[in-house]
Formats: sequence, structure tokens, C-alpha cells
Amino acid sequence: MKNLKSRFAQQRLLPIILIGFVMFSLCWSSPMYSKNTFIDSLPAKKIYTVVEQKPEYVGGDAALFKFLATHIKYPSEAVNKKTEGIVYVGFVVNSNGSLSTFTIKRGVGNGCDEEALRVIKMMPNWIAGREKGNPVRVAYTLPIKFKLE
Repeated sequence: MKNLKSRFAQQRLLPIILIGFVMFSLCWSSPMYSKNTFIDSLPAKKIYTVVEQKPEYVGGDAALFKFLATHIKYPSEAVNKKTEGIVYVGFVVNSNGSLSTFTIKRGVGNGCDEEALRVIKMMPNWIAGREKGNPVRVAYTLPIKFKLE
């Protein structure tokens, strides 16, 4: 009787082991786990902080300063409270030049942070940064100075 129970358990266990092995094999060979697909997807997702050629606003720094001066409106709350300072806005310049992932790295408050973020979000595409000749995603921090006259 003992031998019969043991044999019955082995017969039930064998199909489960086989099914598990087949499922593992199918998953491992799927394109999602393919080594080439995984490696090919890494550069597109990586965000660089240092690159051979940094991202640039179309027209250079002079055009960037002109854009900021034209579009930034000093917040009334900041004027009333005489708030001045530099807002550091962080964002990512994507490999196609578009901007994303906007954050305030350091702000001064009273509406200045929100105004800086609003203007950065409306910027046109930049010239993408490059690493080894290829366009890549680059983290960028832009200081925006708020100064009352």
C-alpha cells in the first residue's frame, strides 16, 4: 500500500514538473527576455548627466535668455513680498529634443517656482545631447533668476 501511494504521488508530480519546465522555457525564450532586446532598450532609457556634446537650446544661450525674458511674468505675490532669488528647474532633454520630467531643484517660493516651471514647459524642442555620436537623454538644470528692479 505504501509503495502504491508513493508511485501515485510520483505520477502526479511528474506532469507538474514537466509543465513547470515548459513554462519556464517558453518565458525565457520570449522576446521580452531576449538578450538583444534587453540590451537594445537600455540606451534609450538611460538618462545621462555628463555627455560629449551637451543639449542646446536652438539658437544658443542668447536665444534661450530672450525666450525666458519674453515669457516670464514676475508673480504679483512675489512682487508684493519682494521675493528675489534663483529658481533651479531640472528637466530631461530627450533624444528627439523634446523636454520632459520637470522638477524644481531649488525654489524661492511666492509663485516664482510655478512661473519658472510654466515657462520651461512651454519651451520648444532643443538640440539633443550626444554621446558617441548618438542622441541621448540628458538631465539638465536651468537657473532662472528673479530680481526686482
